Parts: sequence; structure tokens; C-alpha cells
Amino acid sequence: MALATSAFLQAAEPPAQDAHANLLTALDRGVGQPLSMNFKLIGLDDKPISFRQFIGKKAVVIVFIGTDCPIGNLYMPTLVELAKEYEPRGIQFVLVNSNQSETLDDMRKHAEEYGLNGVPGLLVAKDPGNELADLALAERTNEAILIDATLDFLNKLARIRYRGMIDDQYHYNARRDQPKRTPLKDALEDFLAGREVRVAGTEVQGCLIERGAPKVLVDRQGAMVRTMPEEIRAEFAKARAMEPIAVGPVTYHKDVAPIVQAKCQTCHRPNQVAPFSLLTYEQAKRWKGMIREVVDDGRMPPWHANPNYGAFANDRSLTPLERAILLAWVDQDAPEGNPADSPAPRTFAEGWTIGKPDLIIEMPRTHIVPAGGVVDYVRYPVDFEVKEDLWIQAIEARPGDPAVVHHIILYYVLPGDPAPRYLVGYAPGDLSETFPEGTAKRLPKGSRFFFEMHYTPIGKVRQDKSSVGIVLAKTPPTRETITRPIASRELEQRLISIPPGHPNYPITSAIEFKTDVELIGMMPHMHLRGKDFRYILTDPQGKETILLDVPAYDFAWQNFYWTKQPIPIPAGSRIDCVAHFDNSEDNPYNPDPSASVTWGDQTYEEMMIGFIEYTVPLDIQGSWTQHAKRVTPKLVPGQDPLPEARPSTGAAGLLNRLLGGLNPATTPKTAPTTTPTRSDPGQ
Repeated sequence: MALATSAFLQAAEPPAQDAHANLLTALDRGVGQPLSMNFKLIGLDDKPISFRQFIGKKAVVIVFIGTDCPIGNLYMPTLVELAKEYEPRGIQFVLVNSNQSETLDDMRKHAEEYGLNGVPGLLVAKDPGNELADLALAERTNEAILIDATLDFLNKLARIRYRGMIDDQYHYNARRDQPKRTPLKDALEDFLAGREVRVAGTEVQGCLIERGAPKVLVDRQGAMVRTMPEEIRAEFAKARAMEPIAVGPVTYHKDVAPIVQAKCQTCHRPNQVAPFSLLTYEQAKRWKGMIREVVDDGRMPPWHANPNYGAFANDRSLTPLERAILLAWVDQDAPEGNPADSPAPRTFAEGWTIGKPDLIIEMPRTHIVPAGGVVDYVRYPVDFEVKEDLWIQAIEARPGDPAVVHHIILYYVLPGDPAPRYLVGYAPGDLSETFPEGTAKRLPKGSRFFFEMHYTPIGKVRQDKSSVGIVLAKTPPTRETITRPIASRELEQRLISIPPGHPNYPITSAIEFKTDVELIGMMPHMHLRGKDFRYILTDPQGKETILLDVPAYDFAWQNFYWTKQPIPIPAGSRIDCVAHFDNSEDNPYNPDPSASVTWGDQTYEEMMIGFIEYTVPLDIQGSWTQHAKRVTPKLVPGQDPLPEARPSTGAAGLLNRLLGGLNPATTPKTAPTTTPTRSDPGQ
């Protein structure tokens, strides 16, 4: 079987690096990449201003200002004239004050003094917490940013087309009667003419923006795994026999090093997700206090599956004896012992945990991640097409900067079918997928890719260029691996929502298999209100088996649970996913207990997806809709009957297609009032 042509592999080499050696200081930093719209401005009338209210405009020009900046104030008449000139051509100017000590009253006086009120195409706004300044990577007043306001579904966000000076009339120590260069106006003319902006970045003369601390919602450098609740910890302790075990004197090299190598070093090494390394005795001794704390309370190694159900090949939890040895070593003041007793250092593949990839797919450009704020999902299409069917034996999504990459999903799209298909993902907790011998994941001919990136700012500006490595099967497979989401359509279509303050809200989803399959993995996915998640298999005779129980779900560390042996799932079986959400004040990770929560990309919204990985013989290849169909979930205690599902269109419709299409058994007989953009594939 031909796996790939040499031309294919040559075409798949990573793209050339960006032209700028340091994108964080480049004049055109961020030009071409999306600007997150997750910020709130306040107008001079004390009402909120959202970028989305400008959809329909051709572009928005944001200019950062301050009430006391002497150069900036010289530019006020120029900005008024530009707004008047370009308003009829679909351009909106927004003058944004991000200085933290300047109040709305200060801004109102300033606007009155400089004639900024009532100007067509011009608004003045306050940037509380300098969130927009952080997201836009702005440094000074007078910095103008031209944003393309035309949105497309794949990218979802507006893109920066120019950043820099308004013109060169005013400088720190000099001024001209007329400007010689007008790069903002030139950029507007290029943009309106449909051309690439010829000068995309220029130096700015202005005052430094007076910032507060960046708004960081998730502390990626602190504890990444939440402490297990006491009632759950008691259940785990019983199942794992976590009562104290007398182990006698222990030393690092003889007793502790083998455990650290096996259970810790995959992450606790340079350029991986853990915040520090545990490769040497000195490093382990330095962190002995934290080692004792996280081992004692069950945070580390991170593993959330209830040991009473299922057996998993990648179970990284400690055995009772391993746990006792680690605790005893710390309590005995971390003795080193004889280095000759230490096992040989563990070796890791350089960079890739799957070994040298046959194929590397890389983001087409480096993305600059701001210091703070809420960053929208970013989607980057890759200009590359698969020339023939390929069979994937192992695959790994690797973040360029693990400190700010919360997750990666690489989708592929087939010719004539815009519905994206999941290929591989990355989230803290799992680094790669290697499929069982004789099985492989098919990458169809004609596939094109796009990255979906979710970034989490950490208080510093960072840059990322993530990639995916693929190892191709060396022999023809006998079974195909399929990834399928089992998602709550009712939550996704906003037929239900998680009520404010509810401590234990249940949501369910289910599928029924049309063909025999073998289950090899599961991954529950929720956001910050996620509390617990369970997979329940019901065979054709009605017997129920709990496949996976995650009683203390942790959004910060999401595991893919690979079964030790494939689990046969006969046709006619069903899998029900049951999840609970804690939207109360008692959930320390809850962004807003007063909010009613529905489906959404962002962490302050919610999802309920039970991903499964299964295999089928090659003679029944096909999409997941040929293997299984959605069915009405079973009720759980405290859950009301689910409302009738309805078709959805636009962005929700595409997500619905991603999650498997509409089930004819639950589709209303009355046709929707809106016209779908294309037919759903059904089940």
C-alpha cells in the first residue's frame, strides 16, 4: 500500500519562519492575526460599547488616547477630520483611553474641550482594566490600529491590517506644518481598494499607556490541578488502599527515582507542561514540600478516573506502595542514598513523544498572545492538501509555548463539504495518541486542515507557533480508528441552560450503535463549572456497565482515558454520558455564579461532550453517522425531561454538523423558519 509520495512529504515540510526575529517588538506585531473581541468598553454616557455593534462597518480604527498626553492632544483635530472623511465610506473611529488613573469625568471634560462629541463616525470610550490595550498589544497613546470588521465563520474574529502612527506631523521635540507621511490614511485607502496594506506597521510617537496588572483568568503557573473534594478523596482512598503503609528507610536513588521517572518526568522536564523539572535529586529535594502536599491530597500525578470502574493503559496514578514511599522519603528529610543505586536516566524523544514524525503540519504564522484578557478561539487555515489517503499510526499536537496554549485541535475538511472533522487535539494532560497495533486513523485524500487554538494569557506577552506531528502506519491496518463526540444537543442549541447558583445541575447525552465496534478510549470535556462525568454502556439485553467515572472533573488537566484492552460494543448497544455542573458560589473556579450558562467556546460558557475513540473493521469504513446515531438520553435523578431538539443554522449549525448532524427521530415536524446554509448529513 502506498503511504505517501515523496512530493507529498516534501510539500509537508514546515513553512518558513516569520520575517521578524522578535515578533513581540516588531512594528507590525499582530498584523494579520485576529484581534479577540472579548473586551468591554464604556462610552462617555456610561453605557457599554461592544465591537460587535460595529459589524456591518467595513473597518474600525482604534486610536489610543490620554487626556494629558501633549502629542496626543495635538492629534485630536486630525482624528476628528479623519472620522468625518471616512464615515461615509464605512469606517468607524473609536478613541480609547486605557490609562488607569483617568476617569470618565476626566474623559468627558477632555472630549468637550477638543470637540469630540457628536462627530459622525467617532466614539470615545474607556478601557477598564486596560483589557483592550493588552489584547491589542498597544504600548502608547496615538497608536492607531486598523481592524477589518468583515467576519467569516472560520476565523470568527476581525483581523488587524495596520498598526502604528496616525502621521508624522508631531514628534516629541519637533512638529511640521504638514505631515510628510500619512500611513494610517494610506492603509485605509489600500484596505478600501481591496489591496494588501503596503506599510503594515510604523513607529509611534506618544505617551506610554498607564497600565494596571493584566487581567489573567487562569493561573497557568500555579496549581494546575484542583484539590480533590473530601468526599471524593475518601472514596478514592478506600479504593486505592491509601491507608499508611510502613516502608522503612528509603532513599532517593534506590526507591524514589524509579517512581519519579515512571510517573512524573513525562511532564516535569524542560519545555513541557509542568512548571518545573524533576530530573535530578537536587530538583526533587528542592520541591519536596510540594511533592508531599500534592501526593498526600491526590492532586499528583493527575489522574481523575474512579479506580472502581475500568482499567486504563495510561493510568498514571500511584499505587499504595508508591504513594507510601514518596511520603516517607519527604518525612525522612529526603535522603539521597547511593547514586549507583539510581536507574539509568529516562530518555525522551527530542521534542516529539511519538518519535520522528513522517509529516509535520504547522500553524502558518506565529500568533502573539497578549499578557491578559479573554482571548477568543483562533482558527488558522493551513495552505496544504493531502494528495492521497494516508493511514496514521501515531499523532501528536505540540504547543509552541505550553505556558499559554490551553488547547489545540487540528480539524480537516473534505472537498465540497465544509463540516470540520476532528483529527487530533492537545490539552494539559495528554500529549499524543498511538493507536493499537493493526489499527490506524484514516486521513482522506483531498483533506485540508485548520488549527483551532485556545490561548490563556499568563500576565506576560508570549508567542506561539504550534504544530502537529504524524507517524504513518508502516503496514496496512485491519481496523480504522474513529473519534466521535457524544454531546448535549439541548445545551448546544440553548434549549436548556445551567441555572444561576445551581450546585449540581445534570445534563445528559447518548448515542446508539448501528454496527459492532471496539471502544479504545474516552475523554470527557466540560469547562470551569464541570463537576463530574460518567460513561454508561447499556448492551442490547439492557445490562448496564460503568465504563468511566470521573467524580472530580478538572478543566485544567483533561485526560484521555485509553482502555487497557479494546472493549467490544455490539450493535444495538448505547452509551449514555451523564455530567453535573456546579454553578454555585462554592465552586472556586466559577466565573460568575449569578449567570445562566449556555453552550459556548469560552471557559466562562459551557460544553458537555463525551469524546470516544473506537475502531471498526476496514470493510465497514465510513463516518460516525454510519456507525451510530443520537438517541434520547436516559433521565438521571433531579433531571427534568429534555426539550425537543430543533435544527440550527449558521455557527451553531456547523457545530451541530461537527457533533453528528440531526437525528430524524427527534427533529420537529414543523420546518424551521430559517433556511439552513446546507443540508445536514443526518445520522
